[in-house]
Amino acid sequence: MTNAIGLQEDDMRRRSRALRRLLLAGLAACLACRGSDRLTVPRDVPAPAPQEFTLAPGQSALLSSVGLNVVFVEVASDGRCPTDVLCVWQGDAQVVATLSMPGYEPLTGTVHSAHAGRSGYCDRYPDDPTCVRYPPVISYAGFRVALLELLPERKGDGRIDPGAYRATFQVTR
Repeated sequence: MTNAIGLQEDDMRRRSRALRRLLLAGLAACLACRGSDRLTVPRDVPAPAPQEFTLAPGQSALLSSVGLNVVFVEVASDGRCPTDVLCVWQGDAQVVATLSMPGYEPLTGTVHSAHAGRSGYCDRYPDDPTCVRYPPVISYAGFRVALLELLPERKGDGRIDPGAYRATFQVTR
């Protein structure tokens, strides 16, 4: 009889330890998700229509319906093919943007011009090496911010004044 009770107590201790481990793992997972960029939207709330806007460096656009703020920080590099030169590839420019929204940590990321204007291309061909190397969107809080166009176009060897750039972004959910 003592032996059977001792086995039951051992089994209860094992189960208790396993339950504590499971609860601690769940708590750790919850803590790891704090600050996550995932946004839960009720199914009956329609996603906003895609928003497009053009910004100069330092300017921002606020999507007031959802509280998303997009800031065009700078053009980090501009290796696009000049319009008066024949190139094998269109080249790429790196555009830095900061995204912020109440309840989320701000995120500074880079979008590339290599796919500007080719909306949805990398969604259809995600394994395309240029989509992998030159990500066309920044994902943040359930939104996708894409670069549609970067102006002015490059000409010859002329440098572009950093303040002259204009970036057209599109925000979708």
